[in-house]
Amino acid sequence: MTPLLLLMLAVAGTRPTDTALLQIAPECRPVDSPKRLPTVAAMVDSAALALQIARAPVIESPEIRLGVAFPRPSGPPQAWVIGSGVAPEARARLAELVQAALRADGAPPGTTFRIHLRVATPIGVRVERSILCAPVPLDSATSTQSAVQLREGSGHAPTHSWKAVIRQRIGADGQGLDARLRPGSGRPEIDRLALDPIFARRWRPAMLDGRPVAVWLANGRVELAR
Repeated sequence: MTPLLLLMLAVAGTRPTDTALLQIAPECRPVDSPKRLPTVAAMVDSAALALQIARAPVIESPEIRLGVAFPRPSGPPQAWVIGSGVAPEARARLAELVQAALRADGAPPGTTFRIHLRVATPIGVRVERSILCAPVPLDSATSTQSAVQLREGSGHAPTHSWKAVIRQRIGADGQGLDARLRPGSGRPEIDRLALDPIFARRWRPAMLDGRPVAVWLANGRVELAR
């Protein structure tokens, strides 16, 4: 049987009740960019991938998911196995096979998505949206504020108060990289004092398809730091 006959292709979005999207943690959500996922045919050299897997099976599990990213601004597409239920050497080999089969022009730079790969006969490939999990604070403080209050000087000095949202960038290591007040107080020294505690915080980093990533966090919404 030829590799082409071994391969069955399915495009993401054909199964809106996919359990992979339903059984995710509350802080996780499917990434909505790009609005339209690339097709398998445009993205993967299906015949080459099927041939390599058929010649040298690399894992025992019949199905597995891989994260795929097209780096910005340049570089070859990347692939990695999602989850820890596969031996490290098998994960590396499978990711290598998938990465070699990806078409460099299959998606615009910055695109991320998942590949659901069935490695048992019949071999199959399906494209799914990436899953982004928000960073989790390692303390009890909240990540955003509806009001900021600071007392200037000492004694009975008035409190400087205004409503603001803190927009902060959190790195892949869980460290705060940037923070901004929207709106600011109009006084830079007051803004700096309000943001000092934000930079001191530590987080469990955001995860995109099982890998830590940098994100912007504001008012409960998480965005990838492209």
